Amino acid sequence: MRAVPDAGERLGALAGGLRHALLAEDAGGRAAGVNALIERYGSRPYLTEDVGQPFHLHFHGSGETVIESLGGEFATAIALIIDGYGADRFGQCQAERCEAVYVDLTRNGSRRYCSTQCTARAKSAAYRSKTPKTTGATAPAATKRWLEATWPFIAEHLPPAPASVLEIGCGRFGGFVPALQLAGYQALGVDPEAPQRGPYQRGTFEEYEPPTPVHAIVACTSLHHVTDLHDVLDHVESALQPGGVFIVVEWAHERFDEATATWCFDRLANDSETGWLLRHRELWNASGHDWSSYIAAWSVHERMHAGHEITRALRSRFQTRFLGEGPYFFSDLDNVSETDEQDAIDTGQIQATGIRYVGHKPR
Repeated sequence: MRAVPDAGERLGALAGGLRHALLAEDAGGRAAGVNALIERYGSRPYLTEDVGQPFHLHFHGSGETVIESLGGEFATAIALIIDGYGADRFGQCQAERCEAVYVDLTRNGSRRYCSTQCTARAKSAAYRSKTPKTTGATAPAATKRWLEATWPFIAEHLPPAPASVLEIGCGRFGGFVPALQLAGYQALGVDPEAPQRGPYQRGTFEEYEPPTPVHAIVACTSLHHVTDLHDVLDHVESALQPGGVFIVVEWAHERFDEATATWCFDRLANDSETGWLLRHRELWNASGHDWSSYIAAWSVHERMHAGHEITRALRSRFQTRFLGEGPYFFSDLDNVSETDEQDAIDTGQIQATGIRYVGHKPR
């Protein structure tokens, strides 16, 4: 492929033309802009046969340079999207300080951001701005960071407000209940240590009977502690409406190996005096055992359910919509972000111990 001396200028012209067409004020303007690109770059259809594939259709441009070829491909692809989805499926990302343009191929045309990163950043900002100061005002900084970072995942998978949402294990600081209420949901948190005032119920989830089945249930790092996992999941099923959603954030303690533990311990604040990771570091050092023996004995003593046990039980009861793994420790570490932990996972330094699951009760 020959070099293109003025490649930057040509790419800039292509990007500018695409942006102008996609962000035109109305459907007619968008169609006219795309037609102009098709003509400018000489899009033409032809059949090609790639290695291991049957003949298929390409729409390369004039071929003057590779940039013009791409211009023809892009222009025709956009024309096909307009033909199949309509001319209103394009927009500028609504995240602060982002000017990227997105193509919306969702079923209901609901996309507003260019990427999952911008979606998460915008929802985190909304959570920070809307969470009342009285909610979690006395909560540890790690708890606040965890709630803020996890809320976008919860919000993304909830049914539209004002659906009814029940949170299992909201804790003494209220969990996601304040954010759910501010988003317009009918929210209730259940926990033995739940706040005494507000939309909370003190006690175990197994003991609580909702007046009517709810639209959604959220369980954030609460299932690995329960006495009888299957009993709790049976209760979740009965508390959900048919088609109701179950959103779970969990921890796979069996993946908490020595490399992962050491990585975490090295990133604890020097002046830290509290925290579950600090306690593990001190208890391990005092035990005289290797890490595998120490953590195995601890998990047995705590009667914790393994991550794979939890996911297997979830998948056997609910229609799985999403199951992923990722960061878990970042909120308890010093100057470590969720992205930092994910980078360590991607480069093989540590294990991914966080679990995120979304399932539906069969109708």
